[in-house]
Amino acid sequence: MNNYGIVYDIKNDKAVVLTRDGNFVMIRRREDIFLGQQIAFDDEDICRLGKKYYKFASIGVGLAAVCVLILAFLRIMPVNIDIYGYVAVDINPSMEFGIDENYKVIKAIALNDDAAKLIGDINVKHKPIEVVVVEIVKESKKRGYIDAKEKTDILISASLMDENKKAGTNGNSSFSDIDKLLNEIEREIEGLDSNIDGKTLRIASEVREAARRYDISMGKYDLYLKLNKLGENISIDKINSMKISDLMKIIEEKEIESSAQGTKGSESNPANALIPEETADSEQTPKNIVTPTPISTLVELPRNSQNSGAVSDSSAQPTKDSDHRSASEGNKILKLKHYNEQQSLYSKAIRWDFVIENTGNSYIDLRNVKVRYYFKDDYKNINFAVYFYSLGDEKNDVKGKVYNIRQSDSSHKYLEVTFEKGSIPPGDAAWVFGAITRDDWTEFNQEDDWSFLQGNSTFSYWDKMTVYISDKLVWGIEPY
Repeated sequence: MNNYGIVYDIKNDKAVVLTRDGNFVMIRRREDIFLGQQIAFDDEDICRLGKKYYKFASIGVGLAAVCVLILAFLRIMPVNIDIYGYVAVDINPSMEFGIDENYKVIKAIALNDDAAKLIGDINVKHKPIEVVVVEIVKESKKRGYIDAKEKTDILISASLMDENKKAGTNGNSSFSDIDKLLNEIEREIEGLDSNIDGKTLRIASEVREAARRYDISMGKYDLYLKLNKLGENISIDKINSMKISDLMKIIEEKEIESSAQGTKGSESNPANALIPEETADSEQTPKNIVTPTPISTLVELPRNSQNSGAVSDSSAQPTKDSDHRSASEGNKILKLKHYNEQQSLYSKAIRWDFVIENTGNSYIDLRNVKVRYYFKDDYKNINFAVYFYSLGDEKNDVKGKVYNIRQSDSSHKYLEVTFEKGSIPPGDAAWVFGAITRDDWTEFNQEDDWSFLQGNSTFSYWDKMTVYISDKLVWGIEPY
């Protein structure tokens, strides 16, 4: 990798990159790139295009914007050095720094325009991260991002790369070291101004990867999920533009409201890129009225994923009539909310993320609970992945299998999600995120899928996913 640049635009399978010398080049798009990212690329990655493409790449580029991008890029180091972990700073502006094992900055990422200008004016190269954060806070005060007359919350979040989680720099656990670093940063920034309140979070690497898909900081992404869990439906885009102080105020108000209602919210540390290491026994058969024979066994996922579900050609036949069966009002002990991140009709992944709420007066043992997502697809090998489970370990505690059923207008298959561990207290909820994909990563057509929900920007009650307790339908409408 001998070329460096900032991703300026993405079009289909190509990306427009602004190089450090101010030129635009078009490269072949990689799956891991996003707008505003600093990337390294080789000469062979560059597309040799005609003049019309270079003309297209420069349309709409204002001189001032180009100067800002170039200035920011010239302040940022090459990205081919090994990253030990990341530290994000949210005020608003929001930015993220890659650090080496000595906690010195080797990479900077601006997550919004204000951060790009801020980073462009500060030399962060090879400085200790705690020094850089202090400089960022001081410069933010000068520019008016921090009002000296008002209380300002600053969120500092840190995440280590997976391979660095065991051994710390001082011979202790890396988590212990990173906690010490966060505490030191908190003391440093609070010492600058009595009105500054430092908030720190240690976040799993999987959470950071999930946040990057939304182009939001890992700290704000964590707050987003916490707000949703508290019942505050705020879109990621809105959260991305809000100040940390405003977000913390909303969380505080919702927690007080929740406490007054006697609802105990459990803390979450969401992960959005973790694949379970094992899955449910493929010989287990659903025992409710519809009794399809399980035809899936979970095998290795492509692209370094660890688990999947492969579906054979055979189809199980339901033993009931084709009328839709729905749960009676009296049986709705559990209610389900759903949000599909993949809103387009054609998608490489079907997101089956859900929240199940316990509206009853006693604990619900999730070992007796099943959740089904219905879809219409003829592809044989369907992979299953879990990204986050709020009540346990997503690696081991959540299982999934895909079943064939008698074809209807809106469903050929369903995914059944089950639990090895976990219970929901009265008035509380469980959050579970995951996806299914084809093993060759070709696209699903979700247009006529029974459980597909399009148009919502947050979790909403959805009765086209079904929930069962001890094989009895308690929520939703079956499609057959």
